[in-house]
Amino acid sequence: MLSYTVPVQLPPCVDGLARIAVSRTRPPAFVAHFAEAWDAQTIPMGSAGVKIAAALLVL
Repeated sequence: MLSYTVPVQLPPCVDGLARIAVSRTRPPAFVAHFAEAWDAQTIPMGSAGVKIAAALLVL
């Protein structure tokens, strides 16, 4: 259950890298360059709803 009344404890990033949820089938062309510039890891995911849920649940 999602709630704004209970503080969320975030797990550490994998290898210290930030994570960016991107489309599994059509990631924007700039994402690879963006992730490299910001030292981030791209996480391919399906629908927009899955990406939003993952961000809210910090998966």
